[in-house]
Amino acid sequence: METIVDKLEILNQRRNYLIGPNSSGKTHTLKEVFKQNEDTTLFFDEIGEYSFFKSRNKVQIDNNIYVYSNEQSRGQETAKLPNTEEINENSLSIIKKIRDIQSKIILKSNSSGITKLKRILDVLLTMNLNSIEIVIFDEPENFLDETNLKYIVDLLDSFKKADIQIFVATHSARFLELSSVRIDELFVCSISLNEGNIDYKVTNRTMEDIKDLYTSIRDNIKTEIIDNGHTTDFSNIFKKISLVNCRIKLATLK
Repeated sequence: METIVDKLEILNQRRNYLIGPNSSGKTHTLKEVFKQNEDTTLFFDEIGEYSFFKSRNKVQIDNNIYVYSNEQSRGQETAKLPNTEEINENSLSIIKKIRDIQSKIILKSNSSGITKLKRILDVLLTMNLNSIEIVIFDEPENFLDETNLKYIVDLLDSFKKADIQIFVATHSARFLELSSVRIDELFVCSISLNEGNIDYKVTNRTMEDIKDLYTSIRDNIKTEIIDNGHTTDFSNIFKKISLVNCRIKLATLK
């Protein structure tokens, strides 16, 4: 059975996008990643609700400083002065992006998508991002229209630029397109029975796999020319071969 340690050896990109049909183990894998790294991870589910390490206190932002205090001592005469921590440059860049997105949200209605997006942004502004190393989103495209989906893409891009690792489960080809996901960042989840136990697997296609696939297609086209005894429309076939050759070259590029 594939363990979470095995999966993390596979899921080693700065961005990791999980795809597969319903019940293929995408959410299961995300939860495993969260449990393995709970103290440095934020997890957002498909409706924008979040999970994080239980002892993590919420903060307020005062210029470039995080301010937080012991909630149990609030209102007491003996309450200590609030603890503070300087916000690092990476976290500041994320906060700037969050506020930029907030300024662009058009509140035409209390739609599920707007509510979800606002909830995610509000939560991020109450978290100390200095200590966050991983963010997880489970089907972020749910309830979001094209515009709001682009905001999520922009938000994830800010995490990437801040060197925070990203794990996303999605059903949306459009979301993957907007995110400019590379083939080595795409992972397929599947489920099988192993001696009566459910076994969740994560696999990905390397660039070499894609090159081999296109090479096989090209060779099949060439074989078709020979087998047809030169009776096929050569112009169309050579166009196909040229196209596949281009894709082989692209698959070889890093």
